Amino acid sequence: MGHFENRMRVVMAEKRVTIAEMSEALGLHRNTSANLRDGTPTVRWETLEAVCNFLNCKPWDLFPWVEPGED
Repeated sequence: MGHFENRMRVVMAEKRVTIAEMSEALGLHRNTSANLRDGTPTVRWETLEAVCNFLNCKPWDLFPWVEPGED
């Protein structure tokens, strides 16, 4: 069975964005941003949409679906 891989840390590094910068720009608490980056399983759609708009990416860039044997 496949699963989602969390690539948010990679995308943030590629764009040279820190948790503090993203949190301030989006009006999120640092813990919310860090939890999303670190893979906390619960995220509001509005938050994910805001992060994607800020990082100029799509949700699947941050959380691609990985089939068994691809990871």
